[in-house]
Amino acid sequence: PGVAESWTFSADGKTVTFKIREDVRFSNGPQVSAADVKFTLDRHLKSNSQSKNFLRGITKIEAPSKFQLIIQMDDRNVGILKALSRDQLG
Repeated sequence: PGVAESWTFSADGKTVTFKIREDVRFSNGPQVSAADVKFTLDRHLKSNSQSKNFLRGITKIEAPSKFQLIIQMDDRNVGILKALSRDQLG
């Protein structure tokens, strides 16, 4: 959520759509995009690290546009925002 300007949950609570802030940049200058966030989350989901446990239930991550990220989950997960806020996922 730190790089997100806003987010909305679907009516069934299984999908969250993030608008990624356009003013966030990496320390070396490039703008952070939804594809960058997707890459980071995918990396954690494929790892055997403890961070993967915080992302349990995510079934799909999409970056349909430069500043939109969509996360689909197998069930409602009210803790997903807190999980995505963890330093270890950066």
